[in-house]
Amino acid sequence: MSEPYQPLFNRTYLKVLVWLSAFAVLYLATMGSREPDYLELNSAEKLPIYWVENESEQTNVAILLPTGGALTRSEKQLQTLLAQVLENQMAAQVLPEGIEYQLQQAPDQLILTFQWQDQDELPNWSSLFSGLLSSVEASRWQPVLEKLKARDYLQSHKTNNQLLNSYFQHLTGGELSDPLALLNSRYQSMLNNARFFISGNDSDELAEQLMDQPPRLVPSTRPDRNIASSQLEKILPSGNDRRYHLLVGAEIPVRNSADFIVHKLAAHTLQNALAQTSTSLKFEYRQLWSSLEDVGYRALLLHADQPLDNLMLALENRITPELAENSRDQVISQWKERMTEERNQISALQQVAFYGLPADTLNTYSERLGNVEISDIVKLAKASVQPDNQIRIRLANRTSAN
Repeated sequence: MSEPYQPLFNRTYLKVLVWLSAFAVLYLATMGSREPDYLELNSAEKLPIYWVENESEQTNVAILLPTGGALTRSEKQLQTLLAQVLENQMAAQVLPEGIEYQLQQAPDQLILTFQWQDQDELPNWSSLFSGLLSSVEASRWQPVLEKLKARDYLQSHKTNNQLLNSYFQHLTGGELSDPLALLNSRYQSMLNNARFFISGNDSDELAEQLMDQPPRLVPSTRPDRNIASSQLEKILPSGNDRRYHLLVGAEIPVRNSADFIVHKLAAHTLQNALAQTSTSLKFEYRQLWSSLEDVGYRALLLHADQPLDNLMLALENRITPELAENSRDQVISQWKERMTEERNQISALQQVAFYGLPADTLNTYSERLGNVEISDIVKLAKASVQPDNQIRIRLANRTSAN
């Protein structure tokens, strides 16, 4: 005798499943809109010392060293020299056993990070800085500079590098005449303008020690940059290439400017417009933008088999209020998701410390993003692809000067 058929899901079960699914979707949507719990950034009143208390077993002291934005080839060469000089000076220092360090290069800073766990003896920061501040004999670094120049020369013939090198030279007033002549003064200035960022479960105590016996810093100011803001059109020779190549760019505000956020949203909106337009019109693109301590810039590079002015018009038409609003929502969502991880919060707070931003920057960031007017985002994104008030660098090709 056969067994009676019993459906796997009866009607009542399916109803319960539907309701549970609806609640799950609603719950996940609500979770996605919530602000993460942010770490608190503390700072000394008159010293460049910042700290974050967290439960990590590892203590980190990051010394943030401003180099100025490294945009042109010679500026990048000088920053690399600064990093190698610092590595050389650190090799001569004696650190307590159990303390490790690493050095990183960023577009406008070097980051010297010390790490340890359960450490009884700590570095004497005053003595360490005294050792690091030894005068730099620039002539010793001439062979290193020559190797850097040779490396950059080999890379300079690539299309994107040709466009970017010409752009940054015009934007910043040209290459440095002699990076070695600036090496010692920039090195001393970099260390004397150091900022300290501490994270770990003993950060409060370590910050107090630093405040009691701080390194002797002599903060100095760097000369203002001579940023070119006038409209420019330049055509570079390109040999037998039949394709069309174009860079358009301009200065944007530095990182601690109140206008930074609208420029970030405009760049994200343009990136989405580029992705959508390139699918139908078949062109290659690359967008670069950065707001640093002493300079900000944006640059859009386009490569295609057809004249690029038509592509620019198509891009401008693609930038709509709807796209700008969706892009803004995307940035806010990505920010909240990224900040759910503590290590990302610490990284963001380290930049808050370096750029001297308000201590509550993380807590208010998504709200400030949401308060930006859509019309302002659209206007700025469209300006990025319009010919007025832009630096434009083109590569000539065999068929046309474009």
